Amino acid sequence: MMPAILLSGYVSPVENMPVWLQNLTWINPIRHFTDITKQIYLKDASLDIVWNSLWPLLVITATTGSAAYAMFRRKVM
Repeated sequence: MMPAILLSGYVSPVENMPVWLQNLTWINPIRHFTDITKQIYLKDASLDIVWNSLWPLLVITATTGSAAYAMFRRKVM
């Protein structure tokens, strides 16, 4: 959990990280949630601006939800 928080952009900006690490943070849902929170509370952003951080979060949700459903179904049956 701690590496996910450190790589989310909460402690230091993602832009200050090496490029390979910036690319790796795209699979971290905390990064996207942090971006959305900052945009809404600090910039009063609309949905068009928030959408750039919201769609990766939806993809991560669909992927992990599908994997969890498949594993649960396999274990039950």
